[in-house]
Amino acid sequence: MSVTKLESGASGSLICPECKGELVYKDGGQVRVVNGRVDYENIKPRYVCFSCKKFYREMLHSGFYDVFDLDEELEKEAQELNKKPEPPKKTSAKEDRVVVNLEKSGNSFKCPGCGKLLRCADGSAIQVVDGRVDYESIKNRYICDDCRYFYRELLNSGMYERFDLPESEVKTEAKTPVKNEDVNPVVALRKNSSGRYKCPVCDQELEFSDGGQVRIVNGRVDYENVKARYICRRCETFYRELLSSGLYEVFELDEMDLPPEKKRVIGTGDLAPMQLKLDANGKCACPRCGANMRYLEPEAVKIINGRVDMRDTVARFACDSCSSIYRRIATTDYYQWSED
Repeated sequence: MSVTKLESGASGSLICPECKGELVYKDGGQVRVVNGRVDYENIKPRYVCFSCKKFYREMLHSGFYDVFDLDEELEKEAQELNKKPEPPKKTSAKEDRVVVNLEKSGNSFKCPGCGKLLRCADGSAIQVVDGRVDYESIKNRYICDDCRYFYRELLNSGMYERFDLPESEVKTEAKTPVKNEDVNPVVALRKNSSGRYKCPVCDQELEFSDGGQVRIVNGRVDYENVKARYICRRCETFYRELLSSGLYEVFELDEMDLPPEKKRVIGTGDLAPMQLKLDANGKCACPRCGANMRYLEPEAVKIINGRVDMRDTVARFACDSCSSIYRRIATTDYYQWSED
């Protein structure tokens, strides 16, 4: 197998680097097993030269193409593809895709067929339909149980495509979507003011970790494991980009794959009096370890073992991560580390 860079001809089509003829575009196929290995790249488009009996497929997203010999399926199609294409057959209205503009009534849409209000159901996780990834399945669906259709927005056009409603989902009231155990949920990660990703659940900054090696999970080859991971130790999850979509799959954090937590705790002898205050989000970082601290209001004077204890009569911050207490120095805006 060799790699080459394809050039475009005068018509804009890619040309064969050997015979200079135009390559025939063909959609990718399903994921398959070749020589005992899973070929995920088979879903990519192929550019076929039937004269040289080769086809080209892009390698990752590099702009370079792997060269392959025609397989049996393409050999059989060679004669058919070189014939003059027949005019497309006219399809019936039932076979055509139906796209409509839904009329809104209050906070819901009206069914264009029967006029009743459509019930809204959350989208499901990304699914594989007919061997292709259906990214649009994460969108909300608007369902009419009487007409047994559901509508889903087509891209971001404001128009809605109609689909047949599966029998299992025909209900008079909304039904909780079936959980697909084989498909991980996906989310779009947001960044904080520092440009780092935040956990979509607890809003804590995610920890970056390099990807691992290719591994076998549930009998399948996980090539995506080489990608970088964004870890939330609090929620015990990590996020990894799905293909190159900009969306991130959510996984439970496996302790075996968990890198050691990076903690840098400053010695108490190196801590000088400092000014501490809560930010706009009500958070304050610990000067020793950087974790978020709790702010404690001043309390009344206490009697401990018969003695007056006034330590908690001033405002203070407490860090649960490194067990540090910072008490405000009287009549100042400065805080000092305290043993307890």
